[in-house]
Amino acid sequence: MKMIPQLLNAIARLCAALLLMVPLKARAEGTANPVGKVAYQGFLTDENGVPLGNSSPVNQAVIFRIFSAATGGTPKWAEQQTVTMDKGHFSVLLGGGSPNNSEPHTADLTSIFAGGDASERLIEITLGATTILPRVQFFPVPYSMLAMNARQLLDENGNTILKTVAGKVNITGGVGVSGEVTAQKYSGAGGGLTGLNASTLATGTVPDVRLSPNVLGGIAIAREFQNLGEVNYTTLNVTERVNAGSIQSPILTAQRVGIGTTNIGSTLEVFETVSMLKRRQYLWSARVQTSWLNDPNQHLIGYTPTSDGFVTMTVENSGTSSESYDMWIKVDGVRMAALSLNSIGGKQAKSITVPVPKGSTWLAAANGYVTDATIAFYWTELGK
Repeated sequence: MKMIPQLLNAIARLCAALLLMVPLKARAEGTANPVGKVAYQGFLTDENGVPLGNSSPVNQAVIFRIFSAATGGTPKWAEQQTVTMDKGHFSVLLGGGSPNNSEPHTADLTSIFAGGDASERLIEITLGATTILPRVQFFPVPYSMLAMNARQLLDENGNTILKTVAGKVNITGGVGVSGEVTAQKYSGAGGGLTGLNASTLATGTVPDVRLSPNVLGGIAIAREFQNLGEVNYTTLNVTERVNAGSIQSPILTAQRVGIGTTNIGSTLEVFETVSMLKRRQYLWSARVQTSWLNDPNQHLIGYTPTSDGFVTMTVENSGTSSESYDMWIKVDGVRMAALSLNSIGGKQAKSITVPVPKGSTWLAAANGYVTDATIAFYWTELGK
């Protein structure tokens, strides 16, 4: 069959439409998805310009192919149908035919009109041995363009599950995500969040105020141990309560504790408070009666420790006689702390504590009149 200009002009005037509804055979039940077939109508004439089936309808074998280019290339889809032509007019449902040899074919054309080059879809018609050219491009019906800017997303029952409000996307119902979610900020109460596991976090920080008091207490104790330069424990396993500097009892006999070695042997039973940070040493105590302590350059006692620690001075007067005096402690000649007592307030007892680094010398001195007082000194050493 030879094509003539009139036929080419007729082909150029073919009406192609997507999503044009045509009557379908009754089906048992509907689905939530639109029909995947495409209605297509056209007008054909013979080489003399006479419409095919002009006097009576005729059936012709026609092959339809869809390409993504005006010329060349391989078809994205193809099928063959027997088409009835009446006075040149025909109407078919693409997807309602059968495959044409090994060319790609599907009864649902939804995927054919998708992809990065979806705007370029052209149909080619082969009637008998003649391929009608040029290919004709598909165009959407006007209101189908609204789908490019969807206002909302509905579920299969017509309920709104996604829409935009004031620049934000509102989602009604749950969201299932199998891939990665990236966001600049999260906000909301979060009261319904479940299944969160902080151990799986790769990066990020958690403010202290969000931590349990138990966690904060453990961190504080760990820092205290870290700051003790002379504590050389290898491992400390705490199975009971820990209070700032001591473990309170009892450690059960079934729980074994290795001391000074990683070789855990015999058990250790502890039923009293165990001092972990210090040991206390009584240095000197005396009762002073009827004496002037009026030379601040003289000292009552002095000591140069070999480890870090604290010196504590306690003083108690009888409160029965007239007396008034000051006492103080110096570290390497610098006055660090002082206390004052007098009999006006009756019997009194006071104490002061001063930290002393190892290698430094501390001295205790006094000035005033004492009739009856007891003075004692204690050294508290930070150590094993």
